[in-house]
Amino acid sequence: MTISDADRARRAPAGDADAAIAFEEREAHEAGFAAFFEAHIAPILGNVEDARLEARKTFNFRLFLAVLAAIPVATAGILFGPRLISPDYFDVSLGAALFAAVGAGIWVNRPRTTFLIGFKQDVLRPIAAFFELSFDAKGRNLCSSFGDTGILHDHNERKFEDGFWGEYRGVELAFEEVKLVKVTRTNKGTRRKTVFDGVAVMLRMNKRFKGHTIVKEDLGTAFNWIRDKTNALETVKLEDPRFEDRFEVYASDQIEARYLLTPAFMERMLAVADAFDKARLRACFRDDRLYLLIPYGKNLFEAASLHKTVLETDSLRKVLRQIQELRGIVDALKLNERLGL
Repeated sequence: MTISDADRARRAPAGDADAAIAFEEREAHEAGFAAFFEAHIAPILGNVEDARLEARKTFNFRLFLAVLAAIPVATAGILFGPRLISPDYFDVSLGAALFAAVGAGIWVNRPRTTFLIGFKQDVLRPIAAFFELSFDAKGRNLCSSFGDTGILHDHNERKFEDGFWGEYRGVELAFEEVKLVKVTRTNKGTRRKTVFDGVAVMLRMNKRFKGHTIVKEDLGTAFNWIRDKTNALETVKLEDPRFEDRFEVYASDQIEARYLLTPAFMERMLAVADAFDKARLRACFRDDRLYLLIPYGKNLFEAASLHKTVLETDSLRKVLRQIQELRGIVDALKLNERLGL
């Protein structure tokens, strides 16, 4: 009977994690990672597991205290609040209660947050180094470099994390998780709408372009017409019906846009979109760079949980695959080739 890595890890003390777990290479992009894992990651997993167990214990204790304190407070508020609080101060009291609840939530969740950030620095940073990339768990605000690309969704709040950057096949690249939020304030309160949740990518191409070409998701005839009327760039009609069905192209230079978006290149862009669950991606060709926004409903690069042992390799294997999928954009679009697009 074959014993899985996770089973061996569960049977071994946390301090013996380096002896209990090994990485089995199954995919082409995992080649060489077994030795790297044994040398750089397995030796620290015992300490990381100990840190997880301690963080979980603290988290559970704080949660217990928060719930214990919340029950009488909530009960008193329901039974006596309307009688004790003047209508003139109700909004203030409600605001104070919400502020206290948010503060309590942050306090309860801090052990989890601290552990996850530490895990990323201790484990994901070496994994990034295996791919010859740098890593910052806090992200680098990559979208700030998108400038006037024309593909950023309208937003006034931006969250970002897990930034990777470096080179792959001689192509400079950077990517990170991004969430863009549109906050609208009215007399009835504040409304928050997530307008983009996915990954931002920047790749340096082997050519420099004079014009500005963008690709956006197809919105249907009516909404495309409205967007066309408000767009400073010209609409570009292309010959690939599959691409036209899913995307709209705008450019300052029609000739250059067609030079960029050859039938072969459009096919490769469709393949990239399909690799990310048929994503309604956005792209911009500007100067010597290709900017991409790829919506992706799944949380990327999450290889740890407070309630799951780190002494297994499935979560790491998932991160390896996600990094390779993003690096693979270079291969899919053949950006490393010097002979045209």
